[in-house]
Amino acid sequence: MIGDEGAPSRSTSDPEILKWCEHNNFNLITNNRGSMPQHLEDHVAAGHHVPGIFIINLKVSRGLIIEDLILIAGASYEDEYIDQIVYVPL
Repeated sequence: MIGDEGAPSRSTSDPEILKWCEHNNFNLITNNRGSMPQHLEDHVAAGHHVPGIFIINLKVSRGLIIEDLILIAGASYEDEYIDQIVYVPL
């Protein structure tokens, strides 16, 4: 989680978080619907990649979000979401 030991600090810019996710092969779960799509587009245009970005809707119950993330994790191939954004809930 951002801010945890070994992860980027809470003040890290979104582009730097995407680089960290790429380097560490982490999917990103965020609620940043505003700027993250553009950051991903810029990241990919610069020749970089991310395993996947899952943008959650905070107006939906956490239980539904967790259920959908578990479904995605169990039904997906390892590289299925490279350089993509998936909006959760599905």
